Amino acid sequence: MSTYIKKAAKTPETDEAETREIVQRLLKGIQENGEADYVRHYGSKFGEDWPGTFIITQEEIEERIAEVPARIKEDIQFAYDQVYGFALKQRESMKEFEDAMCREETRLPNSRGTRRFFT
Repeated sequence: MSTYIKKAAKTPETDEAETREIVQRLLKGIQENGEADYVRHYGSKFGEDWPGTFIITQEEIEERIAEVPARIKEDIQFAYDQVYGFALKQRESMKEFEDAMCREETRLPNSRGTRRFFT
């Protein structure tokens, strides 16, 4: 007989019914009370002070950006540049790989029964 040091209380299968019930309750609340009111109500359960609206103006965006310290903005820009640069290099390497795979698929047997590549 197996001895478990720690055992999961729930599996994805047993947790699915509870998750479905929560989502259905949320959707029903949104349908009955409107999205803004229900989100405000649901957020208050977590102690959040929800604003009167969820759409902010360009002016509000700029005010909030101005509150972010310069060092954090630099760090965010650095991280963005690194991720974006990596994604570009990855895309380039995939193109090279696709080109190589296409050349492989064009192999045809020659008259001696061996295969050759067309480039």
